Amino acid sequence: MGNIYQQVLTLLTTSPGNLAYHLVLAFSIAGAIQAASNLWRHSEFPQGRRMVIGLGLLLGTRLILFVGAGLAYQDLIDLHTLLPITDRAVSTLSLLLIIWLWAFPEPLRLADAASGLLGLLILAAFALNGVWWSTLSAGSAFNASLPDYGWETLALLLLVLGIIAIIIRRPNGWGYGLAMMGIASMGHLTHLMFPILDSDLPGAVRLAQLASYPILLALPHRFDTPAEKAPAPVSQVTFQERRRYGVEPGIFQSILSLTTESSQPEMCKDITRTVAEALLADICLAIHPSGSDGQFFIQCGYDLIREETLASMSLDNSQVPLLATAMQRVRPLRLPASSTSRDLTSLGQILGLGRTGHLLAAFVPSTGGNTPLMGIVLLSPYSDKRWSRNDQAYLTNITNSLAPILQQTQQAAAIQKELASIKHNLQAFQTLLEDTQNENTGLRTELSNINKQAIQEQKRDMAALIAAQQESQDRITRLKIENQRLGELIESITSEDASQSPDIEQLQEELRLTLEEIARLQNQIPAMEQKMTALRTTSSTDGLSDGQLAVFTSIVQELRQPMSSIIGYTELLLGESMGILGALQRKFMERVRAATERMNLLLDDLSQIATLDRGDLELSQEAVDLNGVIDEAIANTRTQLQERGIVLRVDLPDEMPQLHADRDALQQILIQLLQNAGTASPINGEIFLRAST
Repeated sequence: MGNIYQQVLTLLTTSPGNLAYHLVLAFSIAGAIQAASNLWRHSEFPQGRRMVIGLGLLLGTRLILFVGAGLAYQDLIDLHTLLPITDRAVSTLSLLLIIWLWAFPEPLRLADAASGLLGLLILAAFALNGVWWSTLSAGSAFNASLPDYGWETLALLLLVLGIIAIIIRRPNGWGYGLAMMGIASMGHLTHLMFPILDSDLPGAVRLAQLASYPILLALPHRFDTPAEKAPAPVSQVTFQERRRYGVEPGIFQSILSLTTESSQPEMCKDITRTVAEALLADICLAIHPSGSDGQFFIQCGYDLIREETLASMSLDNSQVPLLATAMQRVRPLRLPASSTSRDLTSLGQILGLGRTGHLLAAFVPSTGGNTPLMGIVLLSPYSDKRWSRNDQAYLTNITNSLAPILQQTQQAAAIQKELASIKHNLQAFQTLLEDTQNENTGLRTELSNINKQAIQEQKRDMAALIAAQQESQDRITRLKIENQRLGELIESITSEDASQSPDIEQLQEELRLTLEEIARLQNQIPAMEQKMTALRTTSSTDGLSDGQLAVFTSIVQELRQPMSSIIGYTELLLGESMGILGALQRKFMERVRAATERMNLLLDDLSQIATLDRGDLELSQEAVDLNGVIDEAIANTRTQLQERGIVLRVDLPDEMPQLHADRDALQQILIQLLQNAGTASPINGEIFLRAST
């Protein structure tokens, strides 16, 4: 018995006996391809197409090995160097294709990608082993070598994975596939344990292939093919009268209802009912494309047998991979009831059906993009109706006809949504308008009250200002008298000899009294400034009358004359042209000069207020030298700053630009700013005056 086994293995691994091995495998694959082609031609199921592709690749690999064996037999290639590596690679690649055919009859992206990647790895291993074996092949057989152990281990791993996949998935005819892989596993395991040491080819593996490859003939027959109906025998019975109506009344009524529905849920129900009645489908489902969350949405459905509407539901894309792929590509899909795809199982579970029967799906194309508007899925769980190519074409025509209707419905829904948004915004605007009107009414009332209060306060301030002006007029009169006395004293001092000390003492006494009076006036200056500030900030609708303006003008003129006299006498005394002053006397005179200068500024402010209130202020535009304006402003405020011990730091550029403005107004602005800075700054502080271009 052992001798016969060895002779069979030798026959399968040597020429020309191995010709029978190649022919048996090729004929087995060719027979399976013919049956798969018939299945694909009659049913156009995706399983038939996959079988034709897989068996075609399998036959191609075997033909490559057959051609290599023929070339080696003719001594055209090195039998010992190239043929062993080629045989192992072809056998391993054939195992991968067989596992793919038996375990994954329907398209599955993950399995297809993994199979393609493993195929590329096998080809890469073939190239690397070919280079390696060419350097080690001299004087040694390939069997029981390290590359041989590697290829056999890889083949056994693939077989184990294939057996596990078949047991888990259990496709139609999975027993045949399990038997084929079991026989192949026995052959590879036998060769791994008991190799032919003086040979380069695995005899046990080839023997197992001879026994297992004929099982491929059962691969196409695990799917039911639609039986062709025999023509009915011609009889003498009178032919029935031709049907008068092309569309039944119920279907016609459903079609008309599609054109009257405006809401998408109701239109979905009408579409599923109409399609189910037109194609006599047990169940019709309307599906929508999956969103970004990976959910597959079933909007509605109709059960023709039970005559009831199915509620909406959702599925994950991974639960219906074939349906999701077909929708993404906008291509129709037909699946037989014997399909092992997860699509039928998942739909059966969510619909509460034991079996879904045959499946037919078509999709409504969109004109603006690749995403379909809707998908129609037909199932036959009760009648087990098979869907033909004519049914597929009929359903495709229906979905194409539904495209404009669905687009109009979506546009109407979008318009209604936009209209609702506009109504909502309009209501919000109306509410906002009412709130604004109410707020405006409240503001008007509040403004009226404020105006009344402002007018009353203005009247009170005007009366207080008139009283203050009268008081100032009285004091100015006294100052005039005092000024005359001071002038007389100064004249008497200048006419007398400087050595007359009694006269000097009398002059000092008069000067002291004058300084005291000026000090009292200086103490009253802040009160006058506050009143003038209140006058500036008081908003009034009516300006000063002509009489009031005349009063203001006369007061200012009367105040300016004595102030000018005081300033002149003060400058005369400080110049020491009439005699040398002591330190205390000089200090008193400087205070007099500062007080009179401040009074002059107050008179200027008072005149400006009266002019602004009348609206008669006229500005004369002229070229202004900023250096001169700044120098005069500093000179006018120097005394005030010195009294408070404030240091003025000036930072001016080398070249000042020429401005066109009212010089007097600009002068007043700078003086007022420096005075405000001197008042607001602490004693012994600093003020910075900077100008830049």
